[in-house]
Amino acid sequence: SILPIPLLWIVGERDASYKTLAQSLTFAHPKSQIIFLAESGHRAPWDQPALFQKTVSTWIENLCI
Repeated sequence: SILPIPLLWIVGERDASYKTLAQSLTFAHPKSQIIFLAESGHRAPWDQPALFQKTVSTWIENLCI
């Protein structure tokens, strides 16, 4: 089924399996986004907590634009 909401998919740039999966995704909502988090692996929020938080915050702020 298709979700009619914007989605943010964050993947660590060193997480090969999920990076491949993310690259195969197609989102229905135009504000959906895939972000590859620098210098992180499978546990991106733990590898780069400040960058993860900033990425999510920026994405949420941009939803209102």
